[in-house]
Amino acid sequence: MKLTEKAPDATTISQNRRRRYRDNNIPERIFNEIFRQCNARGLIGGAILYTDSTHIRAKANKRRKKLVSVEQTPKAYLEELDEQVELDRKVLGKKPFDRDDAHKDEHKDGEDNGNNGSSGGNGKSGASGTTTKMQSTTDPESGQQSREGKPNGFYYSEHRTVDSKRNVIVNVHVEPANLNDVTPMPEILKEIEARLGRLPRYMGLDAGYHNAWIAHLLESKSIQGVIGY
Repeated sequence: MKLTEKAPDATTISQNRRRRYRDNNIPERIFNEIFRQCNARGLIGGAILYTDSTHIRAKANKRRKKLVSVEQTPKAYLEELDEQVELDRKVLGKKPFDRDDAHKDEHKDGEDNGNNGSSGGNGKSGASGTTTKMQSTTDPESGQQSREGKPNGFYYSEHRTVDSKRNVIVNVHVEPANLNDVTPMPEILKEIEARLGRLPRYMGLDAGYHNAWIAHLLESKSIQGVIGY
C-alpha cells in the first residue's frame, strides 16, 4: 500500500482472519512469499539462527475434555540411540543387544502385574505401546498444558526460528503444547534446511531445548549450539 491509499476497514481484516483464512493454507502462502522477498533482497544471513517456543491458547474450553488412549510414536532419536548402543557394544567386544528378549520380558512383567496391555488413567504407557491423555472435545489437535509456571488449559506450542541479520522469521513450527520442546527439533531443522537451502552455522536455543540429545543432534549436523541452561 502507498502512504496515501485508504486503509481497509478494521472489520474487513478481522473477518478475513475469521472466515477467508480458515481451512486453507493462505496464511502459510503469505508467510512464504514474504520470506522469499526478504531472502531475495539479502535480508537473511542464514548463518546464525535463534529458536524459542511460546504457548498459544486454543479455542477450547478447558473443562470440555475426555480421557483417550493413543498410540505412542517412538521419539526420533531412539533409533539413532540404538545404533550408538550397538556400536559401543561392538567396540567393547560385547554381543549385540537382543531387543526381542527385552520385549518378551516387558510383556511378562505386564502380565505379572495384572496389566492387560492397556494403560491406566495416569498417562503412563502399557506394554502395547499406548498411552492415555486428556483431549479437548472442541479442539482435539491441541494439547493440555500443565507445566509449572504456565497457564493450565489447552494450548499449542509455536516454535519460531529467527535469523540474526535483520530479525526475519525464517520458520514457524506448531505442535500441541503437551509435547516436549525437544521432540520436534529434527523436523524443525529439516524445514529450515528446505527453506534456506542449508543449515545454520550457529543456533541459539532457549532452556526448554536443553538436552544431551539436542546437543548431539546439532553437533552431528556441524551446528554450534548455544543452549540456555
